[in-house]
Amino acid sequence: MNKNYQRLFVKGLILTIGLSVFALALSLTNNQVAQAAVTTLRVYVAGESIEARNQFKHAPFKTDGTLNITVNDRNNFGWMVPLVDRLKLRDSSLSISWVGSETWAGADDNSYEGLYPSSTPDKTSAHSGTSIPAWLDLEKSNLQNKVECYDIAFAARGGNDFSNSDDADYKASLKTLIKLLDAGSNCTNHPLIYVTAHMPDDHQGDFSSTSEYLTVLSDRYYQRTADVVHTMATSDPAIRVRLVDQFHAFMNNTPTTAFPAPSWTLSDATPDINKIHGGDGYHPLALASIFAGEVTANAMNLSELHGLTGVTGIITDISATSNNTTSLPSSNNAATTGDFFNDSSGHWAHDYVEGLHVNCGINGYADSNGNLLHLFKANNSISRRELIKMLVQCSKETVTKPTDNPFMDVSKNAWGAGEIAYAKTHGWINGYADGNFKPDQVVNRVEALKMILLSAFSDAQITGNTIEFSDVEAGNWYVKYVSFAVSKGISSGYKDANGNSTGVFGTNVNLTRGEGAKMIGKVEGW
Repeated sequence: MNKNYQRLFVKGLILTIGLSVFALALSLTNNQVAQAAVTTLRVYVAGESIEARNQFKHAPFKTDGTLNITVNDRNNFGWMVPLVDRLKLRDSSLSISWVGSETWAGADDNSYEGLYPSSTPDKTSAHSGTSIPAWLDLEKSNLQNKVECYDIAFAARGGNDFSNSDDADYKASLKTLIKLLDAGSNCTNHPLIYVTAHMPDDHQGDFSSTSEYLTVLSDRYYQRTADVVHTMATSDPAIRVRLVDQFHAFMNNTPTTAFPAPSWTLSDATPDINKIHGGDGYHPLALASIFAGEVTANAMNLSELHGLTGVTGIITDISATSNNTTSLPSSNNAATTGDFFNDSSGHWAHDYVEGLHVNCGINGYADSNGNLLHLFKANNSISRRELIKMLVQCSKETVTKPTDNPFMDVSKNAWGAGEIAYAKTHGWINGYADGNFKPDQVVNRVEALKMILLSAFSDAQITGNTIEFSDVEAGNWYVKYVSFAVSKGISSGYKDANGNSTGVFGTNVNLTRGEGAKMIGKVEGW
């Protein structure tokens, strides 16, 4: 064979091999695309009756996210089905596979008679009538022996633990449960754990006054649960625990896509138990079930859910994985660090911004359909209305729609009117001499500082006249607030790159959302 033929032969061989490799690569790529259609998340539920009883006969939502079921009866109930459907509406590539030792039950723990999404009940480890200790008696050994494979666990507690007035005992039990759930999956290291603050039940008859009832309800369904989540999230970051606040969504009538103007409370701010639960007072009717499922799905970080597959930015079918352990890759992006807000990582106010979510249930921005964007935008300025909304939410107080306009420029029907009215009533704000509040005006640092301090201290408690900053002039109304804040470590003015004081407070500088988060965190003590 002469050299020309040899060259042609070699070129032909290389071309043939190249085409074969390309065809193989294309085949693999197409196969990967086919497998990347859905992310199936395996979910374990450590719950009680409102998680064990799930029975739908119709889809809860229309394709646009609005309500498909409008009759508030007990033909459709349980928040697991709405959770799945709302999650799919937010991201069609997500799917849930339920795991557990039991199966869904019907009303009163009778046989399951559901038709949607299937006539076959799904799995669960929720047990009706159980407090945390009683649930652990049934399931603790299964978790210790890693019987189940799950990527997500719900610690849905509160209802049957309400009678436990010993907060320390309840917190210890919940911590034990969370640690067992963290270590209990046989296929995922540190699964994502969602702890739900329970929707309100009927306990008013146990208390002598409405005020006492609301205070205890908030503590036992929200506050002590939130305390545990915050403590564990900060003390042991390896445990990926998140709080889902169903309680305040009901008590504050939080709008959603399916419920743009919900009304779950009565005129005295107590929960409308007949509307939420019907005659028995403890098990949700159709609409409350759908609302709870929607609220829970909206609170779940989509990037974090996709991150559970172990491949950041690529959707994979994890139901087909055969390895025993799925762990997250190391990354600075919020999808893998476990932050609630995707834009908080690396920001100087990171801990305070995330603290607003953990401690106050503040979720940041949402799109026009009510879907959470998991963005806080810490460098943005903040309006007077937005700051008051944050402060009231962090106070854990339940607000009602005001009967009158709180200010001349704040209608009783306006967004945040209830919080503004509450702040005015409690002396946090007075508005301007002309009777206006200017709710959408950006707030500066000293105005914000006064509001934040008055949300935690009486004006008589706030004292001081020490001037440490060149822009704080003697005789101005804000001197005592700045002086008090500095003495309490709530604020320290601006610092240079080396951390040294510049001698400037920034009295007329617009407050950023990150600065507000830090001031609130300092006042609240987290």
